[in-house]
Formats: sequence, C-alpha cells, structure tokens
Amino acid sequence: MPSERIVALVLLVAVLISPLVSSSELVNYKYVRTVVIHAPAVSSSGVGILTNITLSIAYPGKGRVYFSALPLTELDTQAAARVAAWVAASISGASFYDYDYFVSMEASAPVVGGPSASGLMTVGFLSLFLNATIKPYATMTGMINPDGSIGPVGGIKEKLDAAKSMGFTLFLIPYGQRYYTYPVVNQTVTPFGIIRRVTYVTIDLVKYGQEIGVNVVEVKTAREAFQYLTGYSIACPKQAEIALPNVVINTVNNVTFKTLNETSSNLDQAQAMLKYISANALYYDYVARLITTARNYATNATHYSALNMNIIANSFAFRSLVYSTYALWLAQYLSGRLSFDDIVKKVNDTINEASRLFEKVQPFSLTYFGLEAFIDNLASYYDSQILLYTALNSTSLTSQLYLLAYAYSEARLLSDWMGLVESLKGGPLVNESLVSQQAMTLYSLASTTVPYAQTLSSEAGVSVDSLTLASDYYAAAQQALNYNDTLALIGLSIYASAYSSLALHQMFSQGQAITRDLVKTVGDEAFCLLASTNFSSIMAQIYYEYGLEALNASSLDEALAAFSMSILYSQAVEQVGARAPSHISPFTETPVPLTTTTVPPLQTTATGGVTQTPVSPRMPLATAVIISVIALVSLVIGIILLLKGTRYPR
Repeated sequence: MPSERIVALVLLVAVLISPLVSSSELVNYKYVRTVVIHAPAVSSSGVGILTNITLSIAYPGKGRVYFSALPLTELDTQAAARVAAWVAASISGASFYDYDYFVSMEASAPVVGGPSASGLMTVGFLSLFLNATIKPYATMTGMINPDGSIGPVGGIKEKLDAAKSMGFTLFLIPYGQRYYTYPVVNQTVTPFGIIRRVTYVTIDLVKYGQEIGVNVVEVKTAREAFQYLTGYSIACPKQAEIALPNVVINTVNNVTFKTLNETSSNLDQAQAMLKYISANALYYDYVARLITTARNYATNATHYSALNMNIIANSFAFRSLVYSTYALWLAQYLSGRLSFDDIVKKVNDTINEASRLFEKVQPFSLTYFGLEAFIDNLASYYDSQILLYTALNSTSLTSQLYLLAYAYSEARLLSDWMGLVESLKGGPLVNESLVSQQAMTLYSLASTTVPYAQTLSSEAGVSVDSLTLASDYYAAAQQALNYNDTLALIGLSIYASAYSSLALHQMFSQGQAITRDLVKTVGDEAFCLLASTNFSSIMAQIYYEYGLEALNASSLDEALAAFSMSILYSQAVEQVGARAPSHISPFTETPVPLTTTTVPPLQTTATGGVTQTPVSPRMPLATAVIISVIALVSLVIGIILLLKGTRYPR
C-alpha cells in the first residue's frame, strides 16, 4: 500500500540521516584528543581479561559524557565515566563544561559491571588534559570517588594475572587492598559423583606480584595514580596557610559558647530528674551514662577551644548539646513529666521556625561566599527534617528520642549559622544558570557513588553508620530534586558523596580502621584544590580546617569526611572560573626509571580553548564522511526498492 511505503521511507530517512547530524557536531569541535588505555577486568565466567578503552576530549563542548561498550556493560560503569571526567577536569584545572567526553569500551568477552576502570579512566582523561603519556607497561584497577580518592574493587588477583599475561610490569591497586581474599574451588571425584569444596585464601598482592614479575603499588588518589602511570607529578600551587575570616571564627565561637551554656542547663535539669527514675535501675543507669557522655563532649569542646581549635571544639559542643537534650527528654519522659507527642511537637515547631529563616533571603542576590553558607545551612535544614521523619518511623524509644534530640539541636542553631549568610562578603560572581547545571552534575556524582556503596554493603554483609548518613542525604537530595530546590540539591549531593566515599573506605579497609596516612593524603588533595581555586570557596576552607583539627584530635573518620566535603565544595566553585591551570613536572618517586622527556602542559585560554598545537580532528571527520556516503548510498537504494513496491515479510 502507498501509505506503508511512505511510512517505511520516513523511517529509513530518519535512521540514515542520523550519521549526518552526528558528523555535523563532530565538525564543530576545534580540538579532539584521544588515548587508548587497557583496563583489567573480570569476565562473566570469572576470568581476568583486558578491556580496551578509548577516551577522547573534544573542545568546545557542554560537559556531555558519551559512553559505548561492546559487549554491553552495566549502568554503574557508564555512570562512573562521568565521575572520572569530572575529577580529571578538577585536578587539571580545566572547565568541565568546556569539553565533551567520549568513552568507548571493548572487551573480548562480557565483563562484570562496576566502576573498577574509572580510576584508570581518570588518569586517561588527565593525560589528555595535561598532554602526558601513560607508560605502555603500566595499568591499574580501582574506582574513582568524586573527591578524587581511589575506592575498593573486587577481582584484583584475577586482574593482576590478566595484566601479567599481557606484559604489564606495573599494576596499581586501591590503598588498603594489598591483602586480598578470594575463593578457591577444590573438586574431588568419588564413586558417588563430584564433591566441590570452596575455601578462601588470603594473599599479599605485593609479594604475589613480585613472584610473577609485576610491581604492585597501592595508591590513594587519582593524583598519585597519575604520578605512577605517567612519571610526572601535578604541582600543587604554593600558597599561604588558610586564615578563615574573622566573621567565621567569631560566629563559630559564639555558637560554641551558646551551645555549651544550653548543655550545662540541660545537664543540671537531667541530673535533678534522676531521682524520679531511681526505681528503674536499668533506665537510671542509662540516663546517667548519657549525662556522663554529654559532660565528656563538653569538656572536649572547652579543651579544644582553649587551643584555638575552634571548629572541632564546636563539633564537640554540638554533640554535647545533642546528648544532654536526649538525656533530659528521656528522664522527663520516664518520669511522666513530658509526653512523646510533646517532644515531637517541640521538634516540629523548631524546624518550622527554621524554615522561615530561608524565606527571608534572596539567595542569588548574595555574594558567592554568602550563597555557599546558605546552601550548607539549607542542607542542615533538610537533615533535621530527615531525622524527624526517621524518628517517627522508628520502633525503638531510645532511637526515636536520640534522633529527635539531634534534629532539634540542628534546627535550633540554624538561626545563629544563618548569620553568616549576610555577613560573608566576597567570592566569585554568581551565575544562576551555571549553579543549576552544577546542581545536576553534583547530583549525578552522588547517584553513582551512593547506590554503588549500598550494593557493595549488601553483597559484603557489612554496614557502617556513614553509609546510613550517605543514604539519608541522597534520599533528601532526591526530594530536593523533585521540589526543584536547586540550592538544597547542591549541599545534599555534596554530603551524600562525601559520606559514601567515607563508607567505602571504612567497609573495605581490610578490617582495619581508616589510617592516618589515607586521611592525610586526601587532606593534601583538599589543600591543593583550595590553593588552585585561590581559596574562592569559604565552605571548602571551613571543612578543610575542620578536617585538620579532627586529624590532630585523631578523629580520623570525621577528618576524612570533612576533607571530602572540602574537595567537593572546591570542585563546585572552580567551575565558575576561579581556577589556575595545573602544571606537571617529572615525578622522581616512581619505582622505575624515567625514560620520557618532559611533557609541556596543556595550556587553556580564559574560555577553555587549547592554545598549543591541537590534535587534528581529521580522523573523526573522515570517519563521519565515510558513514555519511554509505548512508546516502543506502538511502538511494532504499528509495529505489520502495518505489518498486518491495515489501518486507510479515
């Protein structure tokens, strides 16, 4: 029928002209750079294989990340490519949104999905931005976290064997995974059949690598991995030490003083209430321990305040307020002087009162520093809502009251912290459309790391509090997205990414605690980004200082989370243009001699354009032309066949 021919013709034209559209976009790129990397992976049959990954950056772009895989791989692998591109742009000093990114993955067999190649992708993108060459005998495995740290992966021994089989002599693995446990299947043939027994063997991958002729090195960050894989280090700008503005220090100290006074009042009341619950020895002892915990936190706050460690002092003061409120409410509830509904109403009223603080502010009329403070406070407000909701859905009285006390304390102090919003002046200009773009990018990073951490936690049967926090913040970010609350989405996504990174390090640190060495390295990365952005993020400075003080106080988990948040805030601000391009220099700590000459850095103009001789885009253009010619020939043939009345079988 004629109508069938018309429909078929329209469909044929729509399919065949698509290469022409794609070629048009390719021609518009002024510069294209490409590198091929070889990433070890584990096939679906459990065997280690190598995948060939072609990476390209193209200018000018819009921050789009294109991914293809043959055979098809899982979504988390594709999502991890965006994190890799984001981190590489951040470390190199490039504007993420000035480029498009292309990832093409090919393997000889279906591979197990996951972000284990994203660490190597990050180094690959870095090599393109900085015009460095990856050593042909070096490769790695490890996921990339949004803060630039290298996260844990599975199947490391199988990947190491695959790297050895292909002639690689340097193999990087995530820090903390040197000792690797893997299953070994033993089969025994009996007259009644085959009996299979699975035993688990733990090996030292560094020693195993020595035995097979491969140098295995643990790395903590993408910056470290770049050094080993290229032989060059990325310079950290020389800057003076951070000095927080006086308005920040004064606000922090005032909040600490107010918090400790309220804690003291709560403790006096709670102590007086103990006599009314003395008949119940169990609850009496429990409330007494809560009082002791709150006093200890208050003592620590006073101690660190005297040492001018103002931010960690404030953190301890806040915890003293939470536990003193919890102790008081529990004692009042047990003695019949306060009902649960009364407590819920008190918390809900406090949160509602806090919400009105944000209604009074026009955020995009603020300077950038003030806007950052607004964003961070908005995240705290959402957090108090999360805690209230979680408490109401809990079945444990003690858990309910603790969560309510935390939500109340957080919302209670927001009026003081909101004072920073109007007081902070300075920072880069605010671009409202770019802020919205940043919100979606940061949310996409959280959408990669949080679900992956949740999956690994489920598979490994390991759970940590930081993952619960990350999950709560991510859920709140989804809610902010649904409400089109762009600014809340930024803060909540940063919190979710930072705590999911902490959770991954906690869950897969070989059963050990987070190490000072790891925390210090991530802290160094935080400082490098701060210096590179000329200290243009006040929240990055605050969280960096908090990380330093927590590190000095040996609160390593808190320090790692704070450094991660500092990095993420720096990454957010650098995309408004407050960024110095990175430079590379020979890296002398590499375990093998350098044989390459110094590589000049890839310089970028103020608009992000490449100023040195570009990589010619003739290959992509030629490819596009060939595809277009084939498409046109096919189109002509198709039209001829259609006009002849050819039909497809039903």
